[in-house]
Amino acid sequence: MKTIVCNNHVEAGALRSILEGMGVESAIYDETNSKTARGIMDQTIEVMVNDADYDRAMELYHGMVEEPCCE
Repeated sequence: MKTIVCNNHVEAGALRSILEGMGVESAIYDETNSKTARGIMDQTIEVMVNDADYDRAMELYHGMVEEPCCE
């Protein structure tokens, strides 16, 4: 398993939805324990994907966060 670090819950949820639609399994890393370890103010969320799906998932994520939301 590899980790993609999203900036917030919204990005993580959107990425998981896209991946699910493509038939790619993903999971949110244990939010409670990871938040405690990183600090409560850290808004990042970790999405776990299988090693074989990582490169494609990263492409999707970067395309998602680089596109402007409105024009």
